[in-house]
Amino acid sequence: MLKDRSRISSTVICLLAASLMASPIKADESLLPEPIPPSEISIAEISETFVVDESAPEVDPDFVEAKVREYFADIPVMIKIAECESTFRHFQPDGSLTVSTSKDENGIRNSSASGVFQILYKGHFESWAVSDETNITTLEGNMRFARRLYEESGTAPWAECL
Repeated sequence: MLKDRSRISSTVICLLAASLMASPIKADESLLPEPIPPSEISIAEISETFVVDESAPEVDPDFVEAKVREYFADIPVMIKIAECESTFRHFQPDGSLTVSTSKDENGIRNSSASGVFQILYKGHFESWAVSDETNITTLEGNMRFARRLYEESGTAPWAECL
């Protein structure tokens, strides 16, 4: 009997899909939710997608500071930049990725800057990081990418921190 119901359900779904393709139905746009600007969607995806357990060491700013100091012992200005950008927070206390809270005049978050160095995730930095196989949402990847960015552009990307 279960097989018969399954077969009937599959048939109904196929017929319904075929009828919808044959005669498209226009949605009542007044019932649709307000569109979310693309920048807000990407930022929300970033902060909600990259989450660690609250007990992960990367949640502790003291742990992150020690890692940043070790990784950038040869470039002390980068330690100051990490402190300025995120107060050594790569992840928030709840385990979510630290993402910029910068908002435009309409109150919509307008920056995908994330992690300890607040690296812009979207745009040319995203493709650059992907081409280098660097995941800037991890602490190690964020520091690695910050080093590469520093080597190519100096402190210019973090001018507001200097």
